[in-house]
Amino acid sequence: MAAALPLHRENSLREVMEQLYAANFALIPLGGPDGKKPLIAGWKGRRIPLEACLRRMANDNSQSYGIRLDGLLVVDIDTDNQETRDYFAGRFQQSDVVVRTGRGAHHYYRCEGFVPKAVRSDEVSIDFKAGSAQFVVGPGSTRPDGRLYLPVRGTLGSSTLPVFRDRAPTAPANDGGKVQRGQRNGALWRRAVEYAPLADDFDGLLADLVALRDIEFDDAASVPDAEIQKVADWAWKLRLEGKLWAGRNSEMGINRLATDLLLPRPDGADALALYILLVSNHGHQPGKTFAVVPDAIIAAGLLGMSRRQIYRSRDVLIEVGLLAIVRKGRVKQPNQYRLQSPRVVAALNADQGGRVYPITFSASEAHEALA
Repeated sequence: MAAALPLHRENSLREVMEQLYAANFALIPLGGPDGKKPLIAGWKGRRIPLEACLRRMANDNSQSYGIRLDGLLVVDIDTDNQETRDYFAGRFQQSDVVVRTGRGAHHYYRCEGFVPKAVRSDEVSIDFKAGSAQFVVGPGSTRPDGRLYLPVRGTLGSSTLPVFRDRAPTAPANDGGKVQRGQRNGALWRRAVEYAPLADDFDGLLADLVALRDIEFDDAASVPDAEIQKVADWAWKLRLEGKLWAGRNSEMGINRLATDLLLPRPDGADALALYILLVSNHGHQPGKTFAVVPDAIIAAGLLGMSRRQIYRSRDVLIEVGLLAIVRKGRVKQPNQYRLQSPRVVAALNADQGGRVYPITFSASEAHEALA
């Protein structure tokens, strides 16, 4: 998702919603006696225009809105006590975005499909909400009973959300809960990435993956040891090279072709700084689209540059082909961009006699350029 301005308590509700809408979140006007009832039908199947949301909220005298959880999972904690905090810390990793609710907190994550069952005990009450058919009340909202939804960690829309991980997951309920044929390979590679940073050594990682196969895979005997060894070798190599994605505590690479395109220019150093920021935040997700909002970048303290410098640097990246406009923005909706492969850019420019052109190309065109 594209970056949004940091959320501050003094921001008006409209400003907060504008920022999230610009960051491609789907917002839902809420109202009713508890401030949690959708005011527009069909919110599951479409992205409601921001002005329509605000208008319906105004008509209902509402100060609350919802965020549809497209690609997201929220751990919704309803019990604010030490028992719940201990349970959470023992089972889940901490999120970089937490919003305090009237009774507890919302912890935001990216969702890759697995959603646990609700947790209920005398002292602990936790729900899990995920997907485009569910929503949570958004930060900055105030419900009719006066309950506030205030951010206490990170900024939704600009802080990086971790992928949701459950240290005590419930296996899918089919054929005894085994991972079925057709799903085993993906599960093996995903778990290797998950286990590698935590393993004491390579042998420990290999043992964990063997146990995964033997315990959780359907027809485990048909998955050879050589396959487990190959996946373990790959994951351990990534760990040794520092290439396992771990949020901000990870390494990234900048292709030298990008520096060749930028540094000879008088304005290339600033453009390279912006390029590094974009690669850092978006380069680990190939094909991802995002906005470049100078005010948000400055407010978040991400670059020590002026608005004019950031706009100029963005234009330079477009000019040399490292950044492509994917979709033109409209009123209060910024342009959407995508990073381009420096290798493909250099190949295309070489074919064009060394001249540099702003380009947007398809996968087939990129393949032809490298053939």
